[in-house]
Amino acid sequence: MPINLNKKTINLKNLLFLSILFILSILMILNVSFIKANPQLSTVLSGDKLKLGEIANNTKEEIKKAVKVKDTSLNDKTIKVEVIEATKAKVTVDGYDGDVEVTFTVKAVEKAKLSTVLTTKELGEIKNTKEAVKEAVEEKNTGLKGKNLTVTLTEGKNEAKITSTDFDGEETVTFTPKPFYKTTWFWVTFSILTIASIGGVFVYKNNKASK
Repeated sequence: MPINLNKKTINLKNLLFLSILFILSILMILNVSFIKANPQLSTVLSGDKLKLGEIANNTKEEIKKAVKVKDTSLNDKTIKVEVIEATKAKVTVDGYDGDVEVTFTVKAVEKAKLSTVLTTKELGEIKNTKEAVKEAVEEKNTGLKGKNLTVTLTEGKNEAKITSTDFDGEETVTFTPKPFYKTTWFWVTFSILTIASIGGVFVYKNNKASK
């Protein structure tokens, strides 16, 4: 009986194709089994490590620094900080899956004493008003410009209490009330009246001379 070479060739090709496909499948299975999955970040950062304690401020760099203090194994890792709020933030780390939420408190900034900045307390001759006292305080103590000063005039005395939301403490300043004849409004009024009087006299004389 004659041998069908074409059919035999096709069978060999099919067998070769199936063999290659089988080998590739085995390699893929072996490769997948050897792939090491990233560990969950929560397995490294958990429990007390999520409580960073007191930090200087809630910036990304400060939070990253605190995380590395809690777990030194992360010192050479790239840490990303997202969704920062007043006392918490979400953290991810390259090489780890997932994210964790860390909590912290921001260290309160100690305010300087008002007395260290308000050193000139005699304001000189000014008007007895809150605005005038504030202007004089800022003029004689330049470090207090724009520092949210509050002025409380002391009734019956030429003095005032000064406080500021930017400083601790309260200071008393003294001043001499400016006489009314030294005020701007007095001289403006005086000038207007003088000009009006001179004008009136001039008109009166002109009218009298024309009769």
